[in-house]
Amino acid sequence: MVAFPISTAALRSGVSTHLIRMWERRYAAISPERSDGNRRLYTDAEVARLRLLHQATSVGYRISQVAKLDDGQLRELVAAAEELPVENARLRSAEEVESESAELIARALAAVDSADQRGLSTQLSLASSRFGPLDFLSRIVEPLMIAIGERWHDGSLRIYHEHLASIVVRSNLTNLLASMPASEEAPVAIAATPRDQLHELGALSAAIAAAASGWRTMYAGPSLPSQELAQLAATADARALLLSASISLGSQDAGPEILRVAELAPPRLTVVVGGEAAPSLFTTHQPPRNVRRVAGIGDLVSLLEQLSNGSDHA
Repeated sequence: MVAFPISTAALRSGVSTHLIRMWERRYAAISPERSDGNRRLYTDAEVARLRLLHQATSVGYRISQVAKLDDGQLRELVAAAEELPVENARLRSAEEVESESAELIARALAAVDSADQRGLSTQLSLASSRFGPLDFLSRIVEPLMIAIGERWHDGSLRIYHEHLASIVVRSNLTNLLASMPASEEAPVAIAATPRDQLHELGALSAAIAAAASGWRTMYAGPSLPSQELAQLAATADARALLLSASISLGSQDAGPEILRVAELAPPRLTVVVGGEAAPSLFTTHQPPRNVRRVAGIGDLVSLLEQLSNGSDHA
């Protein structure tokens, strides 16, 4: 029987790792097995139950009201809230999720093609309501921005298309981040970009992924000098500094800044680097032990899970 770690369960269900743990501890809503190393392991059925619980709480039920219900009862609640026949109140299959994602991206790209900012905002809002934060980032935002970049490079989109789209996506991500709950007891993660790195969508996405993973997130914006980033991390007693570096400005600019941050960082801070310039940084520089590279949202969520469990830099 295939079983997944909590980071994968969070990605597949749309429920943050923080909420999964809380629902288990406080409400016994789910009872995963444990590995030999005492890590939670979730089956497909348990991930499906988490998605049902997520649907029920999304339509207005408190977790305390639904935690003890079986899956059939949860489907009935969701069906009643959405005014659907019970047989239709089911989890979308993987094929349906892929199809819906592709359709939403296609409609968003059509809005970009026609410079329709309102239309793009509508499609992103719809996608955000249909997917959890992590799925929204990995299934919609990331592939959408890749597609826009590819079309800009091949000449089918102009610079103004990319600028108009970036403004809408930035606004949507900022609103999503502001709406996410944060526990004062959670570890702190700061998201930003290094000096002269002006493309901030990657850092905003990292901030949302951290918040969805149960971290208390601070978004510090683009182009912060290394001294400021290190001082902010110390002031906030942060456990993670999430930096996004864009290839458009070159890894030679980003590399020294990131290494300087690592030198100045408080001892318990892990500097996490993502973005298109990250691979070049790790081939042209020898990063210290407190610098880690991630390749996408799933990789970041897994690393944050390790850090929240107290794993050392490795």
